[in-house]
Amino acid sequence: MKKLIPLLILGSFCCIVLNAQQQGNAHNINATRPSQELRPLSDREADEIIRQQEAKKQLRESQKLINRVDFTVVERRAVDMGDRKVILNRVNPPNLPPRAPARAATVHSDPMTEAQINEWMEKMQAKPHRLLFLSATVIDRKLTKIRWWHEGQELKGWSNVDFNYLRGIGEFETEDAYYTVLIGLGNETTKDIQIRRKFAEERGLDLDLQLTEIPDLPPFTKGQAEYFVISDQPDIIENDAVFAAIDSIHAFYDQNKRELKIQYQRTEAINAAKKRYEAANPEQPKDTVIHFWPKRGSAYQNNER
Repeated sequence: MKKLIPLLILGSFCCIVLNAQQQGNAHNINATRPSQELRPLSDREADEIIRQQEAKKQLRESQKLINRVDFTVVERRAVDMGDRKVILNRVNPPNLPPRAPARAATVHSDPMTEAQINEWMEKMQAKPHRLLFLSATVIDRKLTKIRWWHEGQELKGWSNVDFNYLRGIGEFETEDAYYTVLIGLGNETTKDIQIRRKFAEERGLDLDLQLTEIPDLPPFTKGQAEYFVISDQPDIIENDAVFAAIDSIHAFYDQNKRELKIQYQRTEAINAAKKRYEAANPEQPKDTVIHFWPKRGSAYQNNER
């Protein structure tokens, strides 16, 4: 049975409380922060953003139609797919426009000088680069079950941070290291967990419900990002390297909490606006048209039949 593990070890049963803001190596995060100019997005603003995006999309589609090749259809077959058709047109060999040469990538900023490149390289080599891959299951948008790995060892804990707010974080920097972050994120409700548990018990199924088994946790500090670790190996308490990345991402959340929440709200507002637009403007099924024509091979052209 897993044991809850506080910073003081009390006999064989112990609990660890790790406060990300109290870990020295998690301070002074110079991470890739969201812009300080961010502000919440209203429904009206989100709707206008989606309207402009769709207008640009429709313009691109109309340009495709204007520039399309005129085909002379020799034979036509249509396959009925219910709400649309797949149309196969055999056509005479068309006069296709010459293929446009590949365009070089557009550079939107001035190229770095050699001195700037050397400075950047020195900065990148000054600290180790570390990969943080963690699994986060958010329960009721209030509590997050986190799992991460250190030197092949899986660790588990419970955080009072809603990791939905961290889903867009790709990297951040501490005074000790650069972190690249990959988060496998999921959301659960206690009601869903209870339904699955009841379903398993009624049918005698041996389902692994441990991942969402919520233990009795001590109270979290209000207004402060922190987490509890669950482990049956008390010796990990002394290994600061095990918790360095988790400490850092919690400190990053505390330092950027406002911006992270605003960015999340903006993303959700855009997604909701997209759904409203699609509901008001349902896409009509379109026929798929395929043009094809015979092409003589080199053997035929060189009379090598």
